Amino acid sequence: MSENVKSITCPNCGSVDVSIEKNDVAKCHSCGGQFIINVDDNMLKLMKQVRKFNTDPEKIFIDGYKYDPSITKEEFVNQVLLMIKDNCLAPSYVFDEMKLGDVEVINVPIYSAEGHADINYSRTIGYDRLEQWTEYKITKYSDGTSKTEPKYKSRTVTDWHPDSGMLCGDSQTTYYEDKYTPLNPAIKRSLRDENNISPLTDDELDSYEVNPDIVNSMKNDIINDVFRNNISYPGNHVKDEYYSGNAKITKLSLILYPVYTLEITVRDKTIYYYASPNGEIDIQMTGDYPSENDVEEYFAKCREYGDERRALTKKPKLIRNLIFLATLAAFIICLVFGSKYDLLFLTIIGIVLFVGGLIPTIMFHSKIKKLNKIVSDKVIQFNKERNARLENEKNEGYNRFINREK
Repeated sequence: MSENVKSITCPNCGSVDVSIEKNDVAKCHSCGGQFIINVDDNMLKLMKQVRKFNTDPEKIFIDGYKYDPSITKEEFVNQVLLMIKDNCLAPSYVFDEMKLGDVEVINVPIYSAEGHADINYSRTIGYDRLEQWTEYKITKYSDGTSKTEPKYKSRTVTDWHPDSGMLCGDSQTTYYEDKYTPLNPAIKRSLRDENNISPLTDDELDSYEVNPDIVNSMKNDIINDVFRNNISYPGNHVKDEYYSGNAKITKLSLILYPVYTLEITVRDKTIYYYASPNGEIDIQMTGDYPSENDVEEYFAKCREYGDERRALTKKPKLIRNLIFLATLAAFIICLVFGSKYDLLFLTIIGIVLFVGGLIPTIMFHSKIKKLNKIVSDKVIQFNKERNARLENEKNEGYNRFINREK
């Protein structure tokens, strides 16, 4: 057999079970497709793209592209480490005991659809109006006469009218599976650097199948968007609103968007970091760090300061409350017995007693505030020194970790 003779393969499925029809058209018995022979590979690829555009876009992707990370994995890890160092929630020993996992890239398939929707809607529109009327009050007197007085009244009533119509418009929507929902912040921050994309090949596109449920979901989104963007609301109220319609997807695309993920384990805790590596990194974190080593000592110190505060203010608070209650009781007694004796005299005595008791009450209250401030300043200083110590320990641990990795 001559070396120039080539077997004929179907460009759609790769099968060699083909037969040649008239006008250099071959028919594939495996997938049923037809193609022209005696043309080069570039022409076959172009013809395949033309067939894609002529195919219902709900069954096959017309186009697709993928984002290429513009930030390396090493840069992502460095940003995570700096975030941990500057995060006050991370324990001071985090760099000495953490286990760093490998950076993984999750290519999130995002389905993008453009479409047109025709919508029918019905509802009831309410229009407010002011209703006014007059009521008359008749007053009869003992001498047989009467008097009529008009009273003008008003109220707001709503007149309801049925309303229906049609809407149409274009919209676009995106969809990705629920399992990628935890990556929402990274995904929503994405799709903005259009210079860092590359087209997907036919083979890459063919490896993704469009689930009919996905298509229906995007159709519903298009219908809802067209309705919300084009509906108007006359009148003052609306109720019993209902709409339905049909959507036609005119362009369906696939976007592969990468998300960097990294797991770090500290003792028995796993912290999960992820970020969009396309453009500026905005790192998100899920999970909780373990507690500091001195957490029990810290809470013991807090309880100690609380006991000190209560001990210092116990006696002044008791004296303040007794003085206030005594002066208040004297004032009430003067008022009660003022009905039997000289009211003015007893009232003056009561006011004098009340004011006289109020002055030491205020003085003791001021003393209590000063004692509270003394303890509060101790607490603030303690926390300041502790935070500075923990931050310094974490910075030293970060430097040890970086040097160890080098």
